[in-house]
Amino acid sequence: MTRPAHRFAAGLIFSLLAAVPGALGLPHLAAAAPAKCVALIIDTGAGKPTSDCVPYAPGLTGSALLKKAGVQVAVAPDGLACQLDGYPKACTKGDSKHYWSYYLRKPGATKWDYALKGPDTQKATAGETQAWVYVNGKDRQPPATPYAAIAKAGAAASTSPSTAATGAGGASGSSPAASASTGPSAATGSESSGGTSGWWWILLPIGLVVIAAAAVLARRRHAA
Repeated sequence: MTRPAHRFAAGLIFSLLAAVPGALGLPHLAAAAPAKCVALIIDTGAGKPTSDCVPYAPGLTGSALLKKAGVQVAVAPDGLACQLDGYPKACTKGDSKHYWSYYLRKPGATKWDYALKGPDTQKATAGETQAWVYVNGKDRQPPATPYAAIAKAGAAASTSPSTAATGAGGASGSSPAASASTGPSAATGSESSGGTSGWWWILLPIGLVVIAAAAVLARRRHAA
């Protein structure tokens, strides 16, 4: 049997096998989605730290990150940030024991590094975490909240407005939104009940083709 015949038969069988998962509706393996946001932590030290994950865009700076996260920033006469979201109450020039410190955590890392640039020139990276910690007499680092937890919470928060709007659409559980949400479930159940028998109509022709291809290969091998 010649090499082209071998390659043709192998290619035919491979193509048929590759088509089976899609034909049966089986899920394909997908690569992990890359990080698409930059995490932000604000820690005043006077309460629970707040966090958000802002969608990444090329050229995003630390200042733009704060703005996109909705953080209100006040700047002292010396040009440094002295107040974030109204904390502390007085926005005056900081001293060596009272100031906002700016930290960075690289993607996949657990260690915090003090930012060597100001927020206006510090470029953000997708998957990293930036943090602002208010120092009130004693230097301290940001909390060790994982990036994945912040990104997950940010994604959930971004979908909550649509959920609230859907809920406000009707006063009872028989609202159009509720009916639409139950529709696919019912359809899925009916398809799954008859889907098993339907698979045979897909597998049977594939099996016959594979058997026929094997028979042709065997005949050609004997003839050779």
